[in-house]
Amino acid sequence: VGPAGVFVLDTKELGGVMSADDEGLHIRSREELDRVYREDRPLKRARQLGYEVHELLKAHVKLDTWVQPVVVLWGTFPQRIYRTGSPVVWIVHGDELAQWLREQPTRSCNVARVAAFLYEALAEGLPDLGGGISPVAHDRACRAERAGRGNGI
Repeated sequence: VGPAGVFVLDTKELGGVMSADDEGLHIRSREELDRVYREDRPLKRARQLGYEVHELLKAHVKLDTWVQPVVVLWGTFPQRIYRTGSPVVWIVHGDELAQWLREQPTRSCNVARVAAFLYEALAEGLPDLGGGISPVAHDRACRAERAGRGNGI
């Protein structure tokens, strides 16, 4: 959560050499170079997580905001960054993630309300989406609340 909006990051570490298109990931085996298989589950999962976070914010914060799904890849991904077609999922190599997030345009989003909700969700055990909220996000939310800013995530 930040000036560029709300993102859901789904991290994957897959073996082989990866490439991406609108259908999913294509993974070439390191051992069998002529063997390539398609993996569409990461894109489907990211879209589902984006939708679930959107619905959670809408229900609990009364905030109808776009939640951008991002698949973060660790491993060999020469494309480094790829944007799928609609509904958009970004696929970003983990080494590029911080810079990519900094480069995203500012969006209208009530960061303080979202951060406060996430902090409350941690404290009260509101539903997580299978992966929970990271300890880093929790720490930032706590520091932001103590500082009275409410936008530390």
